[in-house]
Amino acid sequence: MTDVSNAQQLITELRNSRQALSIDNEVVEFVEYFGAEAGELCLELVHQTKPELILELGLAHGTSSLYLLQGIVDNGFGRLLSMDPYQFESFKGVGLKNIQRAGLDCFHQFICQRSDIALPLMINEYGGQLRSDFIFIDTSHQFDQTIVEAYFCDKILKPGGLIVFDDYGLASVKSACNFIESNLHYVPFGRQCNNVRVLRKTAEDDRRWYDFVPFSVDTTDQMNWRRERDDDNKNG
Repeated sequence: MTDVSNAQQLITELRNSRQALSIDNEVVEFVEYFGAEAGELCLELVHQTKPELILELGLAHGTSSLYLLQGIVDNGFGRLLSMDPYQFESFKGVGLKNIQRAGLDCFHQFICQRSDIALPLMINEYGGQLRSDFIFIDTSHQFDQTIVEAYFCDKILKPGGLIVFDDYGLASVKSACNFIESNLHYVPFGRQCNNVRVLRKTAEDDRRWYDFVPFSVDTTDQMNWRRERDDDNKNG
C-alpha cells in the first residue's frame, strides 16, 4: 500500500480493497463505519459553510475525517480536531494512519480522550475562545452520552454553526435530537440523508431554570436498524 495524496482517492481504495494500515503499518480489515451518502453530504456542508474549526467526536477508521479534511483542503483553510479514546485500543490507530496516508495530518489535531471528559476541560481552560463552526458527533450513541456531548458542544458551537449527528436512525440518537430541537435553538439545515441529522444553531441557550419542552422518544428496534445499516455499508 502506498501513500495517497487525496482523501477521496484513499476512501475509494479502502472501499475497494477492504484493507487498511494500522498505525504500526499492519494490514488490517477496513470496516465501513460511515457510508458514502453521509460522507458526500458532510463534504458538501464543509464546502458550503467554510468552517474555520471542525470538531469531530469519534474517529474509528477515519472515513468521516477524510471527507471533512478533504473539504478543508478544497476550501483552502480550516482545521479538524478529533476526539476518540479508543483509537489505539479498538481501532489500532487506523483512523490516524489514514489521515497520514492522505497527507492531511497537518490540518488535523487528535485528542485520545473521552469527549464527555475532554470537552468540559477544554471549555474550562479556553472559555469563550474555543468556538467551532461545525461539529460532527459519531460516538457511543447511548442516549445520555449523546445528550451530554450535545450539551457541551452547544457551549462551543457558534450561532449559525452546524452540528451533525451520525446514525440518526438509532432510536437513542433520534430521541436526543428530538430533545435538542424541542428545547434548544436548533433547526434542521439543508439536505438531510437517511442516516444523518444536520442541525443549525440559531441562537445561544437562553432557557430559564424551569424551562422544559416535552419531546418525542423514538421506539425503533436499534439492533435491527444497525444490522440493516451495516449491510448497506458493506454493499455500497
